Amino acid sequence: QALGLVAIGSKVKAEWTPAQEARFAQGLREHDRDFSLVQQNFLQEKTRAEIISYYYNIWKIRYTEDSVVWHNERRTLKDALRAEAAAEIEAEAAARAAHDAEDDGSDEEC
Repeated sequence: QALGLVAIGSKVKAEWTPAQEARFAQGLREHDRDFSLVQQNFLQEKTRAEIISYYYNIWKIRYTEDSVVWHNERRTLKDALRAEAAAEIEAEAAARAAHDAEDDGSDEEC
């Protein structure tokens, strides 16, 4: 109830204009889920509770086309970050293995 989750999506959506929805989408793109900054920079006329309610009752359940796009972009970014992290781990492991092989070879020469 504190987050406004008692409201149903259609009621919440009815309280938002298309322009406000567009500004909400832009705010999330710029500030992710920092709802205070979204409010401060994009939706001063909405309370933080109204913005959070919109996020959970509309955005999170992909009730708008913009929300579907945003979620897909986030998923793509997360997948890319995971792949990058995996590649870094593989490179570090290969470097360690090469270093260990060098260490093993240098002990035999001594």
